This record gives sequence, C-alpha cells and structure tokens, in this order.
Amino acid sequence: LLAAARGGQLAPGELAAAARRILALKGWLAQQAQPDLSVVGCAEHRALAAEVAARAVTLVRDQAKLLPLRLHADALVAVVVPETTDLTPADTSSYERCDLAGAVRRYHARLDDLRMPVDATPSEVAALVARLADYDLVIVGTINATVRPGQAALVRELLRRGTRVVAVALRLPYDLAAYPEAPTYLCTYSITPPAIEALADALWGYGPLSGHLPASIPGVGNPQLK
Repeated sequence: LLAAARGGQLAPGELAAAARRILALKGWLAQQAQPDLSVVGCAEHRALAAEVAARAVTLVRDQAKLLPLRLHADALVAVVVPETTDLTPADTSSYERCDLAGAVRRYHARLDDLRMPVDATPSEVAALVARLADYDLVIVGTINATVRPGQAALVRELLRRGTRVVAVALRLPYDLAAYPEAPTYLCTYSITPPAIEALADALWGYGPLSGHLPASIPGVGNPQLK
C-alpha cells in the first residue's frame, strides 16, 4: 500500500479522505463506554459468529457433483488438515485446533482424522498419499497452499490417483490456484469452530452454500461466474 501511494497509483485526495475516516472512527470509539469483559463469548456473540460463518461458506465449484455428500454408512472417509501454526507475527492460529474431523463425525461415523505438517516435505506427502489409498472419500483442508507446496502436492497426487477429493481452503481463498484440477472446492476463510461446524453442515446439505468469492483466483478467475 505504501509503495502504491509513493508510486502515484493512489489519489492523494482519496488517501487523505480515508485517513480522516479512520481518525474519526477512532475518535468515536474512544468516546464510547467500554462493555465489561464478561460480554466476550456471550450467547449473542456466539450466535452471531455461527450466523456469519454459515453465510460465509463458499462453494466455488463442484464439477464432480459430490455435494451434498450422500455416503453409505460403510464408506471410509478421511479428513486431512494441516497442523495449525502462526503464519505471521500477528497470527494466533496456533491457539486453534482445527477439528474438522469432529464436525464431520456428526454426519458420518466411519472416519479417520489425519494431520499433516503445514509445510509437508515430499516424503511426508508420499507417505500420506499411500496411507489414503483405500479411502472412499478424502476431505482435504489447506491453509495458504499457494505458498505451501506440500499441501498442494497432496491434493494433486490424490486426484491423479483417482481419489474422490473435497478440497477446502481454510484461510485465504486462493488455494485453488495451487491445485486447479480440483473439481470440488470450497472456502471457509477461517479455522475457528463456527466456520468448521458450518462447513460440515454445508457438506451434508444442512447448511447454506451462499458465500461468494471476494476476489478472483490467480490463473483460475472466478469459477462462480462461469
């Protein structure tokens, strides 16, 4: 943003107006009564978080016609997600445990919960692919796969072997650019419990898939518009 401003890509008047709006908001907030900390996590907040998460789940495409999932009780399902870690100095993702398997288990009992390193090595990817060979469906969550090649390699190799895969971007929505051959792809934008519960609901058709991509995906565009 600073480079764009210095390079003349942003109009000085618009920058000044934006700065005034921010300062005005800060001034307004400073004058407001601060609620007691007990309000954090109250029932109203939890309900709002659940509503926002449910409305955010985005089905980018389902060329494989997998959704809503309708699985035989004997179908063997694997849920694979990266171990959570702080990806930036301001990040607190390491405090969250992405329990997608727990959310999915509400709808399908025959399920295995597998974890992969956020920066999986080729040998770790190969071992995981071999372990997943006999599963009827693999739900793979990825986190910033465009800069985490091991995660993208897992999705691509599973698809190459003919595995039925539901790929989910759990943070930034651009992961499809790293595995563009994925026929079924969703975004949650978050690994928090409300987002993960909403995803599981949506996969089985008990929650909405009403979200929209906030931006085009590099190299892919916006498949929702096709």
